[in-house]
Amino acid sequence: MHDKGLSKQSTKKKQLQVFVIILFVLMIGLYFASRVVSHDRSLENTGSASWATGSDIVDVKTLFDSADVVAVGKVCDSIPELRVDVVFTMEVVELETVYKGSVTADERIEVLFTGGSFENYYSAPIQELPLLEQGKEYLFFLELSPEDEVYGQYYLICGGYKGIAEVDGSKYISLSKENEALIEDLNTNKDLFLANSIH
Repeated sequence: MHDKGLSKQSTKKKQLQVFVIILFVLMIGLYFASRVVSHDRSLENTGSASWATGSDIVDVKTLFDSADVVAVGKVCDSIPELRVDVVFTMEVVELETVYKGSVTADERIEVLFTGGSFENYYSAPIQELPLLEQGKEYLFFLELSPEDEVYGQYYLICGGYKGIAEVDGSKYISLSKENEALIEDLNTNKDLFLANSIH
């Protein structure tokens, strides 16, 4: 009789242990599921907000006038960082020629891009604005971000994806199909805007 009581207690104890394990596994599963949903939403929000300021930029003059800095520079480093479950990449650019702005040639600046890999996290770059290649030259139309207590101050591509082109000799190449018309306008009218460097 005493053995039967112990056997019942042992069975109940095992059932309780199994229940606790199942509950723990469910809680872990819910936690990670919520992180994935939150990550996807962050990517969507980042993507749509990224070129909210670019809808009024329809030609090179508007792009030039909207920019705080217009310069040619070479990418010398890429630094990924995690911001609320979304990976961003800070492209470090060494300026070579400056057409507009309070920066100088040989100065290094930081330009923020959405996407990249950081530890176990990956965020896809925005389709129209891929991450840059180290060692390549680009023409940048940049806006200065507001001062941020956590992340400091850095530059963003003016007009979302519109304010950048790869430099190929004396020609500029669009990084996306969506920006081809604007960059073609730039190639046609570059002497109006990029004839004289200021630094």
